Amino acid sequence: MQHILAAALPHDASKPLEYQLSKNGYEKPEIGKRLTHAVYATALCLQTKLPFDLVHLVHSRTLMAGVEPQRVEGWILRAVDNAMAEGRLGMSIARYVAGYNR
Repeated sequence: MQHILAAALPHDASKPLEYQLSKNGYEKPEIGKRLTHAVYATALCLQTKLPFDLVHLVHSRTLMAGVEPQRVEGWILRAVDNAMAEGRLGMSIARYVAGYNR
C-alpha cells in the first residue's frame, strides 16, 4: 500500500507542462506534443533518487509509456488511473492511445 501512495503522488507531475489553459479549454504545448505522458514525472523521480521500483511504478502506470508494470502495485495504479481518465475522456484508454481521439 505504501508503494501505491508513494507513486500516486508524483505520477501526474508532468500535467502542468503537458497542458496549458487556452481560450478553448486546454491545449498541448510543444513538450506535451513531443513527449509521452509520464516522461517528466519519471525523470523527476530519477533526479530525486527515488528507489527504482518506485520510479518504475510512476512510469509504467500509463499505457502511453509502452512499459508494463512489473509489480502488482503497478497494475493497481494503472487500473485506477485508467478508470479516472476514461471517465474524463468518455472512451477507453486503449482507444485513446490508439489515436481514436483525433
